[in-house]
Amino acid sequence: MRISWEQPHTTGGTIVLGMFDGVHIGHRALFEEAARAGRPLTVCTFARHPMEVLRPDRPVGMLMTLMQKLRAFNDNGADETVLMRFDARFAGMEPADFLDRLRRDFAPACVVAGYNYTFGHMGRGDTEMLRRYGEEHGFGVRIVPPVISGGEPVSSTRIREFVRAGSIAEAAELLGRPYELTGTVVKGKGIGRTIGFPTANIQTAPSVLKPARGVYTGTLLADGKVYGALTNIGLQPTVPSGAETVETHIPGYSPDLYGKNVRLILTAKLRDEIRFENTEQLRQQIRKDCEAVRNVHSGHTVT
Repeated sequence: MRISWEQPHTTGGTIVLGMFDGVHIGHRALFEEAARAGRPLTVCTFARHPMEVLRPDRPVGMLMTLMQKLRAFNDNGADETVLMRFDARFAGMEPADFLDRLRRDFAPACVVAGYNYTFGHMGRGDTEMLRRYGEEHGFGVRIVPPVISGGEPVSSTRIREFVRAGSIAEAAELLGRPYELTGTVVKGKGIGRTIGFPTANIQTAPSVLKPARGVYTGTLLADGKVYGALTNIGLQPTVPSGAETVETHIPGYSPDLYGKNVRLILTAKLRDEIRFENTEQLRQQIRKDCEAVRNVHSGHTVT
């Protein structure tokens, strides 16, 4: 897949519009619709979430990094992704001007968007305006209806609510895959090693939403290997480190991961973070948690 800034390399194909945070099952319906058009598929999206510019004091809590998103676009059949720069000037663009730019730069044969897609200043442009514009200027417009799960439309907002609550299984159902964090393993205080359970301290992107504090089962992907993983997200109240961390223990292994980029795939929340009276109680609980990881990881595959 080709990645371009501001201007497409290929024109005359099918354009898919959206922010696509999480690239969830609702988003995938747009890619499936675009594929039916039978033309080169270009994603037109933003490098940054618009709210990071409009309301920088209110972090969005992204569901994935830009690199994760680009990988997902590729997996869903995109031939090119054009990353638009959202800034104050773009935010003030009138809807008609946005459509004129889209037609001039992309010369689309077909445009695909979700039912709730908006564009232009204050989001005043909507799918009906997009449809009319397409009719007037000779390109097709396909509006994809919502994908319903649990009686409600699938959305990035719903998924964020599940992740914030630690409801990883519910988030995975809407994503169509387990929730994943990526990051670099950095040196911590080495507390886990002193009690017999060495951990990898994973530094994740500040913009990406971490699940609710607690202990999770999952898998860690590093150096082409897949490990069963026990992850604590939180403040480590029994032996506090002073900051919220993502600490992962790999039962039965102690690979040297310092400085490595890793993928952490979370499969279930085991329990809330607990303050134990002493480190021996903590050790006993971690042993039980490790057994749960072994049970979950057996027969589990990762793609």
